[in-house]
Amino acid sequence: WQRRHVDAFLLLGWIGCALFGGALPWRPLVWITGDAGTGKSTLQGLIGNVLGGEGALLQSSDATPASLWQMLGTDALPVALDEVEPDVDSRTRVSGVIKLARQAASGGVILRGGSDHKGSEFKARSCFLLSSILRPAMLDQDISRMALLELEPLGRGVTPPSLRPDRMRQLGRALRTRIIDQWPRWHQTLELYRAALARQGHNARGADQFGTLLAMADMCMEDAVPLPGRCD
Repeated sequence: WQRRHVDAFLLLGWIGCALFGGALPWRPLVWITGDAGTGKSTLQGLIGNVLGGEGALLQSSDATPASLWQMLGTDALPVALDEVEPDVDSRTRVSGVIKLARQAASGGVILRGGSDHKGSEFKARSCFLLSSILRPAMLDQDISRMALLELEPLGRGVTPPSLRPDRMRQLGRALRTRIIDQWPRWHQTLELYRAALARQGHNARGADQFGTLLAMADMCMEDAVPLPGRCD
């Protein structure tokens, strides 16, 4: 990671949020960038296994907004999209996907008409993770709803970590159990991180986005409500 433990900590928070997206008031969006060969697709595969393997994560490298909300329905299944590149041919599709991810962050209601002249209602409640080599130009309202993480190549001579699917699924089960055990302190932990971010100058939306990621990572790593100073 470009920012070493900071980016890793934020991604850990996203994985925890993805496991419990339907229970959160805010579902943070993460966008991962990195040159070709830095491991973006491998990372998405790892995350899928941690979340439970096949069926636990809606993954695609060529999804449209309509296909996503039709697949999700009323489910809070997390979504991971790879190769979301800002090329001319996919500009409209990528813009629509970003809009859907933005609505999912706050649980926005999407209304759609049907061929039978009957409308349908869809409430987006999924955590989104997007990855690409380049990040497209975006509105401020979109950037404020996401954490931007950048992968770098492994150093020369570094042995790649073991990513055995069975071990990743085992870690995921342990992580899910741990978060459930820690859940009674969730709201208090979140408010402490939101307050710390506000003291550093973040607005309410930034406090929602990064407070949720940091609080969930704290739930994964620590055993009690943060003492003064840990959130700073």
